[in-house]
Amino acid sequence: MIDVKTGLLLWSAEALTLAAILMVAWVHKRAVRSYLFWSLGLFAHGAGVALVSLRGHIPNFLSIEIANGVALSAYAFAVAGLCHRDGKPLRAAGLLPATLWVGCMFIPGVRENLGYRAMTFNFGSCIGALVVAHCLWSPGFARLATRRQLAVIFLLQAISSCIGAVVMAIFPADTLQQIASTPLTAATSATFLVLEVLFVSKMVMDESEKRLKDLALIDSLTGVLNRRGFFERFESIRAQAMREGRSIGIVLFDLDHFKQINDRYGHAAGDQTLMVFSRIVARRMASQGAFARLGGEEFAAILPVENTAVARAFAEGARQELALKRIFAAPYTIGATVSAGVKVMAAETASADLMLSMADKALYAAKHAGRNRMVVAGEEAEPQDDEEGTADIDACVRQLRSLHMSGNCPADRTFKRG
Repeated sequence: MIDVKTGLLLWSAEALTLAAILMVAWVHKRAVRSYLFWSLGLFAHGAGVALVSLRGHIPNFLSIEIANGVALSAYAFAVAGLCHRDGKPLRAAGLLPATLWVGCMFIPGVRENLGYRAMTFNFGSCIGALVVAHCLWSPGFARLATRRQLAVIFLLQAISSCIGAVVMAIFPADTLQQIASTPLTAATSATFLVLEVLFVSKMVMDESEKRLKDLALIDSLTGVLNRRGFFERFESIRAQAMREGRSIGIVLFDLDHFKQINDRYGHAAGDQTLMVFSRIVARRMASQGAFARLGGEEFAAILPVENTAVARAFAEGARQELALKRIFAAPYTIGATVSAGVKVMAAETASADLMLSMADKALYAAKHAGRNRMVVAGEEAEPQDDEEGTADIDACVRQLRSLHMSGNCPADRTFKRG
């Protein structure tokens, strides 16, 4: 049988090696701070186990109180990494294992008895494993099935630690070798560590695969969905609207005189205009629905709505914001306008192709009526400038365009299109 201290050193080396690998991954991808948290967790675990293995060669305070507390702090880092990766608030419950250990070290009867210390450590491990399992059970990064498989492994670890704690409470050990000989202890814990690392690796690979698939649905210039992404998201948004008893609204946008921007100011200015408009609409949508660039200067938004008035207000708000926006594309400061066609249907009967077709007809009516306006499918294509101040905006647009055509354009070469 392997010497217990040798086994602990091997266990420590395993954890520290994995910590180094994750640290390198974080150095190369610092935006993913979960790698840093998990690396620190494995480092704490490995360092704590290494200090335990050095008992008799270093002061007891280091090999007992400090060593086990550091090892149990690994759960706090594991929970922090999961919460950060899932975009959720940090959970203080991750601190419970180390807190339990520190508190019990102030009890002389526990601190001075190896068996009771082992019991305390196992109870701390049980609590930590349960907290991690709880974090994994809910949806987050990676596939839910993989997360729950890993959660089951942590649950088994919690059960194992609980059994170990009960055994130590009934039959307190006098030596480290006796603890190692107890069923479901060191060897089992090391096995759980390997399984957990394997499943975390699978979760990271699943997420990377999903990210690659998502990239195929994203417009590279604007960062919003592309045409394929639009149609893929339509059905999920439609299903959500049906569950909530809401309708589906599609707003089709088309930038006015976009070719003139490219011809007069260059394609860099055109690209900047596309990006500015994308940011305007994406910000207004927040997390509701989806927004896509269908091609060229044409965009579409899908959103669950209560009625047509909501979709109308959304489209009109985006139109007015762009009309007032100054777009900086060195050395020019330019302006742009957009026309919009709106169609709203009951979620049960909504069809992407049909709604796009009807929104396109409304968009054509908006263009025909003079551009820089919004039209709802099925309604007369009348200018939607009853909002206070819109008439003044249109007058300024016409005046600036007239100045440009006459050669008296202001020095900053501003050009508003109407």
